[in-house]
Amino acid sequence: MTKKDVAFLLVPSVLFAWMAALALIHASALQPDPQQAQKTQKNIDELVRKVQSGEFGPKAELLVGSVTNSWRARDVIHESVAGFHASLSRRVGYGVLFGVVAQIYVIFRVKAGLRKREA
Repeated sequence: MTKKDVAFLLVPSVLFAWMAALALIHASALQPDPQQAQKTQKNIDELVRKVQSGEFGPKAELLVGSVTNSWRARDVIHESVAGFHASLSRRVGYGVLFGVVAQIYVIFRVKAGLRKREA
């Protein structure tokens, strides 16, 4: 097996290593902004302040409760989807990297075996 043959066998490893790096780099891309909970609480506080001033009418507490629950549910869903995406991306990235390492190991073992047979 010549160096040219080994190089051709290793070319897919470059693509796979690049894909693994992208998966690992962007694994946490969907994670919510750490300040999102603070922003949500600020919005809730502002809404409560408007209710207390009488801006929404007599049943404003129901509005505040439903909007608050909606915002918090959105944050919980976002966090769970982002966590799943991060976990899956890390698994894919490490799996592809393991495949690249296995491919390189097998290529060099085959090359060493061919050298032993030729000698």
